[in-house]
Amino acid sequence: MTPRHPLLLAVAAQALRLRFAASLTVDLDGGRDDLELARADDSRSADFSAEIPALVANDGECDLCASDQQWLFVLSTGHSGATSLTEILNKVPGFYIAGENMGIMDILLDEYDSLGKIVKRSERGEPGWQTKPISQRHVLCAMQAVMRTAIGDFKEGQTSVVGFKEVRHTSRYKLDFFKKVFPCARFILSSQTDLATSSKALQMHASSLAGNADLEQLQNATREFGLWLRRHPENAFNVRLEDLSPRGMNELLSWLGVRGCRFSAVEYADEADILSDNVVPAKVEMTGTTCHFERWA
Repeated sequence: MTPRHPLLLAVAAQALRLRFAASLTVDLDGGRDDLELARADDSRSADFSAEIPALVANDGECDLCASDQQWLFVLSTGHSGATSLTEILNKVPGFYIAGENMGIMDILLDEYDSLGKIVKRSERGEPGWQTKPISQRHVLCAMQAVMRTAIGDFKEGQTSVVGFKEVRHTSRYKLDFFKKVFPCARFILSSQTDLATSSKALQMHASSLAGNADLEQLQNATREFGLWLRRHPENAFNVRLEDLSPRGMNELLSWLGVRGCRFSAVEYADEADILSDNVVPAKVEMTGTTCHFERWA
């Protein structure tokens, strides 16, 4: 049996807690509600961080594709309707797509890269970097276990697809890491069709972004999505703003292998709402008695 080396995520757990804490900007003029919300969020992040070592210690070798639930990720460039898309997907019986998690996968990527450097130095025989053999499969299984906990509770027997939405993972390097941890997952890449010429997008970004550098960052993220999609057409699907309609969402269901149910209505209170990352559709309706799911791999 190949010796297993537990994933050293104690540091990652602390980094996660610090990341949550740093993101909690408490407005001193906002009153008691903001302070209590910040304390509650900090408590939840601390509870999750405390669970990580136990998750890693109890997890071993696994089949990364054999979970009862298939993984689906909604990765967005930002201001591309991803929140609306997540709300729409969660209307499908058997789907559970959680919200953002402060980029936990970035922490796991840092740890994975660090372990890789340790292994290389150990293999070169450097005295200060000797380590027992590390099973990559065990490391990846532990990471899946961490993310499964991070997305929160869902009904095991009634859920066929799980995942989360994030705006912090837009480079091909990060997407490749997702594919390594979740080799049989599917990815919905939510982006603007043409950020440079979209008048609505430009008007929105004029008031929400600091300047041209931020707009350039969004254009680069959109370009990265496009390049990765070309390499993984069987695993990735691009959803644009104009696709957030019954027709576009039914095409997505077909790509996901969902049969027996369809979207009949996807409506917004205001046409501009679709551009907001904080607004959900005013009306989402489905037809069909039962949704059937095909396994992707």
